[in-house]
Amino acid sequence: MTSHIRNDPQAANHGIRYRQLFNAIDQGFCVIEMVFDPKGIPVDYRFVEVNAAFEQQTGLKDATTKTMREHHPTHEDHWFRTYGDVAKTGQSIRFEAAAAALGEEYEVFAFPFDDPCLYRVGVLFNSITERKRTERLQSILVKELNHRVKNVLTLVQSLARQSLRGAAQPLRDSFIGRLSALGRAHGLLLDAQWQGTSLTSLVQAAAAPYDEDGKRRIWIKGPDLALNPKEVQSMIRVLHELSTNAAKYGALSSPAGQVAVAWTLEGDDTKRLVLTWTETNGPPVTAPSDTGFGTQLLTHVLAGSLGGIIDLDYRPEGLIARIDLPADQILATGS
Repeated sequence: MTSHIRNDPQAANHGIRYRQLFNAIDQGFCVIEMVFDPKGIPVDYRFVEVNAAFEQQTGLKDATTKTMREHHPTHEDHWFRTYGDVAKTGQSIRFEAAAAALGEEYEVFAFPFDDPCLYRVGVLFNSITERKRTERLQSILVKELNHRVKNVLTLVQSLARQSLRGAAQPLRDSFIGRLSALGRAHGLLLDAQWQGTSLTSLVQAAAAPYDEDGKRRIWIKGPDLALNPKEVQSMIRVLHELSTNAAKYGALSSPAGQVAVAWTLEGDDTKRLVLTWTETNGPPVTAPSDTGFGTQLLTHVLAGSLGGIIDLDYRPEGLIARIDLPADQILATGS
């Protein structure tokens, strides 16, 4: 190969350009040749070429011509299996994995390289050790924060019960109920690691207190949509107000009463999330003579926090609430 390049200036020029490109990559890059045992199981690999960033990324010095086992006999088997599969199948792979022997974690792109009969693999990799360490620290901090917030909510509920002991029952129940709703929203966000949660989960959380002995009172139908994390608490307050109103005056105040909650995405360019709350089989309904606090809260939350509107239709056979929300604001990206 060397004599051929010496006698072929064009080939030599290509070789120089290849080496310059090879070393210009700030990620680690190497070409490895797999070593298999007599049963065809990958047990090691030899470094054929490495770039300038390789040593910085791995800490391995003078790696070329040596095998990984020569550098680190305890290197994990999963690395050999993964690269062996690439060499044999010819299929590229992207993955993240830890290399305990090197004290690092890497994101890796491995691909077949050169003649398939040589079982060589090109490996482009980058250390993500610091990123992973930061992610683990953030996870610990978030869990600690969530634990503290849950404790604060529990404490506030306890103080509220004591402070409102002499207050009217409806006021006490309403305040405690709203605190509980916020607690459920927080719990859902915790389960989703503050990445948002689904609208289905929120409606189910609002419906759960009203299911009796396995009998479903609130029926749910709609696509599985993920909500923007910052809108979750506002949305569950809306659902809490609707369900509380239904339990006091509407369908859920009657043993036979039921509620259907359905939602769809409407519109072409500007998508709207339209949720309909329909009550049936409850006591006869009449429109209230004045706007109560619950209705005011619904209107305020929907217009102020969620950028939506609500239409309350007090039909004799049951309330129908139609909520219209801007999808781009309330839904998580990708929903």
